[in-house]
Amino acid sequence: MDLHAQLTQVVGPGELDMWDGDAGGNLPRVAPNNIDEAVECLRLAHSNGLAVIPEGLGSRRTWTHQPKRADFVLSTRNMRGVLSYEPGDGTLSALAGTTCAELEQCVALGGHRLTPDLPRPQAGTIGGAVASGHSGFDRLRVGPLRHHILGVRALLGDGTLAKSGGQLVKNVTGYDMHRLYCGSFGSLCLLVEINLRLFPAPEEWAAVEFHAESRAQAAQAALDLEEMRLPLDAVLIQSPTDTSVRWTVLAFLSGRRAVIDVECDRVHSSLSDSNVKLEMQRGTEARSKREQCRDLEWDEQAGWAHLRLGVHPTGLPALLEQLDTCFAGSVAQFSIQPLIAEVQVRFEEPLTDTQAVAVHDRLLASGLNFHWRAAPDSLRSQGDIFGSAPTGIALMQRLQSTLDPQSVFARGRYLTGL
Repeated sequence: MDLHAQLTQVVGPGELDMWDGDAGGNLPRVAPNNIDEAVECLRLAHSNGLAVIPEGLGSRRTWTHQPKRADFVLSTRNMRGVLSYEPGDGTLSALAGTTCAELEQCVALGGHRLTPDLPRPQAGTIGGAVASGHSGFDRLRVGPLRHHILGVRALLGDGTLAKSGGQLVKNVTGYDMHRLYCGSFGSLCLLVEINLRLFPAPEEWAAVEFHAESRAQAAQAALDLEEMRLPLDAVLIQSPTDTSVRWTVLAFLSGRRAVIDVECDRVHSSLSDSNVKLEMQRGTEARSKREQCRDLEWDEQAGWAHLRLGVHPTGLPALLEQLDTCFAGSVAQFSIQPLIAEVQVRFEEPLTDTQAVAVHDRLLASGLNFHWRAAPDSLRSQGDIFGSAPTGIALMQRLQSTLDPQSVFARGRYLTGL
């Protein structure tokens, strides 16, 4: 019996299609309807020596390398739904294939907001967010995503259902394997259930926008905002769209209405004294502006390189000067979140293979910590889109060999061949 027939026996013909992606052409893609069917798919792979690519909706497919070998794709897109939502505890449990938009709608009814605050939440699943370690637009305010994962259920390569953590903040015992799974890009397990801590929904939103003459001046303005100890969700610096436009600084605040009233007055007084022309929005206008800036991170019409700079924010202005060297000769625009030392770069035109390799080599030489999110296929198949190998790579390799000794989860998609 061929692979298609075996997979069809597990999930039915309606849940099996072809995936036009990596690993040399079309692959069968199977979408189990429940955890039991996912277990059977992995047992099939384990017993037949097959390699599997875990996937949600596939929205972050370009964030990883092309695998060395793969036999089929295992998608969680049909394993969706909220299992429990406890407004009093501020916790949520959902199947991994649930979109972040669905979760946002659910928790809004109980007076909460979802973390992570991801771009285009309707296009990505919560399992995909955790697997990629995607912290979202609100990281400055609440910290990285891994801090808010209370627990998970995950399938190992042999189909074993493993549990880590729990559903309550106080109910976490044993090793925090769920934090290890966060950002592992499907190299260790298939996530099937996620438990999250939630935050109260704000009463008010505010957006502050002004312009600076240079990138350094914009970065310093962002640091000045931080020193004011504002309830900042995000601070964003955007490069000019042409030579006649200055750098733009945007700050997004949220919280209790009375607090936001006071803080907006402080910002207005502080920046007005510096002869800065402010544009300030409140309420739904501010929230709409925030979502517009958030969603710029996910632009399918242009290539993005995502650079996460591991430096203290005060050292960012000098370090940003390296970008001029790294991206010399490329028509690029920068979107910078200086207070979490994160830079996104968008190329106005798709890079050729030669241009991409040249930029990649300059990034490696700079010592910056970076991650290509939409690299040309030649770079995804040959270079390391995750940059230089971390110091703990040997430990990561041992962990992968322990958790997936038979290499059921397709190797080569993550750091240095993991």
